[in-house]
Amino acid sequence: MRYEAQRAGLEPELVLGLIQVESGFRQYAISKVGARGFMQVMPFWTRVLGNGDADALFQPHVNIRYGCSILRHYLDMENGNLFMALGRYNGSRGQSAYPDAVFAAWKRWRFQPEGAAGRRQIAFFCGQPFISRCRVAGAGWSVSGGRCRVALLPAHVPSL
Repeated sequence: MRYEAQRAGLEPELVLGLIQVESGFRQYAISKVGARGFMQVMPFWTRVLGNGDADALFQPHVNIRYGCSILRHYLDMENGNLFMALGRYNGSRGQSAYPDAVFAAWKRWRFQPEGAAGRRQIAFFCGQPFISRCRVAGAGWSVSGGRCRVALLPAHVPSL
């Protein structure tokens, strides 16, 4: 996730906040309008950015790459105005509820010193689905199961 966020010039914590609001970290989430995966990407984007395989949107690396690329596209369209870009991303341009929710989640994801009260650790394993049971040892690498990136999860978000 961090790689894709930085590749698109986005803060990883912003992307985590967007995922939290869009799908509640549910890999197989499908909205009532058909958006899919962590970042709730609409299937038509697979024809624009990829090979047209809408089922690929359930693969975390594909979904996050597309979602980050789409948000970057909208930021460029809106001359860096994140409020308006988030509105475009969600299809609610000009309304404040969605951007405000993402801003609030983004703020909660911002780095706090390790061991901050009310925070839990979660991890993404490279190339694997979202995993919540990861033994983590120092510097953000998994003890077993390969390398993973670790993020701090706000305590009010249910365990994954």
